[in-house]
Amino acid sequence: MHKTRTPKASWLITVHGVTNGSDKTGSLSLANDFFNSAVTYIRIPQGLKARIWSVEMTAGTNATTFALQTCPDATSPSWTTVRSWYLAANSYVEAEKMKRPIVVGPSRDGKLGIQFTWSQGSQDALAHLNATIEIYEP
Repeated sequence: MHKTRTPKASWLITVHGVTNGSDKTGSLSLANDFFNSAVTYIRIPQGLKARIWSVEMTAGTNATTFALQTCPDATSPSWTTVRSWYLAANSYVEAEKMKRPIVVGPSRDGKLGIQFTWSQGSQDALAHLNATIEIYEP
């Protein structure tokens, strides 16, 4: 007799963020067609994990560092940097199709959060980030 496997749930979203052009540091406001409005962090639902499969970044006229951060309780945040990427001025970096995605979770109580931040040197300039994130049932 064959056992049937129940497929695990999985959602793939692509978010886009842009620096505000007037500050040297901050959290990206992330936009997506499924969101009602832009968000500064994403909470992972209880029992699920997140995989960041790709990150695509463009720096404007100033060098920019983007960082992926996590926090066990996004309601009272204490963010920890998981990974960062440095971009020289007027450059493009694509960390796409990673051999190993960045895995965050599992979210034990539904409060686990992820966010992307930026920092720039002496000038502020526009810079863009796109990320493909999978929220899935382990």
